[in-house]
Amino acid sequence: MPKEMNNERLEIPPTGTLSELDKIYSRMSYGFEITSPKIREWSIDHALDTVEVDEYSRRAILSRYEMNDWEAVRFEFIKVCCLMRSPLPMKHASSNIP
Repeated sequence: MPKEMNNERLEIPPTGTLSELDKIYSRMSYGFEITSPKIREWSIDHALDTVEVDEYSRRAILSRYEMNDWEAVRFEFIKVCCLMRSPLPMKHASSNIP
């Protein structure tokens, strides 16, 4: 990305390599199960560990995951990530789940 396209005026060179976070967002965006133990970075546990999801939100996300409710998994995961980047104090991201 050219520096003219961002407020920080940073020149960001192109890359063909996925970062750890790129892999995690991909994993959480596409609801399919990968069972190979050789591909730990594709596990939901690895995704939640890497992003450092709080225990309360983790339980809520895993509950939806166990029900195979990928729409709710994605929603809760995105909500957690947004709250973690917010300048406001973080409350439990999943506190409104029934």
